[in-house]
Amino acid sequence: MTQLTETDLRRTVQVEIEALHKVIETWIRGDQPADNSWFGANFSQRLAPGFVNIQPAGKALTRAELIGDIETMHGANPAFAISIRDVRLVAIFAACDAVVATYIEDQTGARNSAARNSRVSTVTMRLVGEMPQWLHLQETAIL
Repeated sequence: MTQLTETDLRRTVQVEIEALHKVIETWIRGDQPADNSWFGANFSQRLAPGFVNIQPAGKALTRAELIGDIETMHGANPAFAISIRDVRLVAIFAACDAVVATYIEDQTGARNSAARNSRVSTVTMRLVGEMPQWLHLQETAIL
């Protein structure tokens, strides 16, 4: 990570954020067959063992809870879409290959929230190996 410029690092983080959300969108839409090995390789393996997700309403989900929730949503909503914008680096911790970034996630076609909704998210991730590890994700609804 220390060899990357800040611009390259921001781009790496943006690509990872977009990729994870594309996996979620693809899974919920049912665009990918219900294959647990695909889901594991493309979603579950990105989340570090101690991963925590603070949902927009304030509920904290463990890694296992989030994986279980998303896994049960396969094909539940063919109209669901996610877009990501305004990715920004907040902090770079080169000594431990970690970054903190913020981004805005826009959803359309959601069934369990407003049909169009947005949230500002803060993610902490480690950028080691071939696949970044998500350590913590805090989502706050934009009202």
